[in-house]
Amino acid sequence: MGCCMDILDTIRVLFFMCLDPFFRLGRCMCPKPKKSIKGEIVLLTGAGHGLGKEVACRLAELGPTLVLWDINQSGEAIGWHFKNKAGVCVLSKAT
Repeated sequence: MGCCMDILDTIRVLFFMCLDPFFRLGRCMCPKPKKSIKGEIVLLTGAGHGLGKEVACRLAELGPTLVLWDINQSGEAIGWHFKNKAGVCVLSKAT
């Protein structure tokens, strides 16, 4: 019985391995539509500098409500930058 199950499992794996490229090709030709985040609330940690700041800049262009969270208090100026650029922005400091 165990040998038959092993053979069936092997056949099933080979079958899906053969079909996988076609599924991937179909996903490339007909991708899922991207979700709009306009009007959504986005919490971003580490937005005071570096990579977090750059991600916040990109997200600000898409129009969500940004909640920027950073441990550095110097990030207050960054919050005002985004408020003037993208609309509503909340800046919180970690304690």
